[in-house]
Amino acid sequence: MVDTYSVHGLIESKKIFLGRLCKLENSVMAKRILIIRLSQNLVIHVDVQGININCSGIVFDILQVIRKYVLWNYIEQFLGDDRFPSEKRWKDFVLVAGAKRRF
Repeated sequence: MVDTYSVHGLIESKKIFLGRLCKLENSVMAKRILIIRLSQNLVIHVDVQGININCSGIVFDILQVIRKYVLWNYIEQFLGDDRFPSEKRWKDFVLVAGAKRRF
C-alpha cells in the first residue's frame, strides 16, 4: 500500500521546488532551462488539450501537479512577465490548493 503522506509530501515538494526555480535570477542556467521547458509544455497544453503526448522530465511532472491543483495561472503569469509570488505567498497558495483538492 502506498503511504499517502509520502505521496502528498512529494507533490508539495515539487510545487515548492517550482516556486524556487521561478524566483532565481534570469542569468541562472536552471531558470533558463525551466522557461524553455515551460514554454514547450505550454504549447503542448494549448495545442492538444488533453491528448496524451509522450513527455517526460521533472518540469513535465511538476506541470502535471500544477494542472491538477489548478495553479496554472501562476505559470502563465510567470511566462508573460517573469513575476512569481514570493516564497511565502507561493507556499500559502500551494497549501490552500492542496486543501481544496483533498475536500
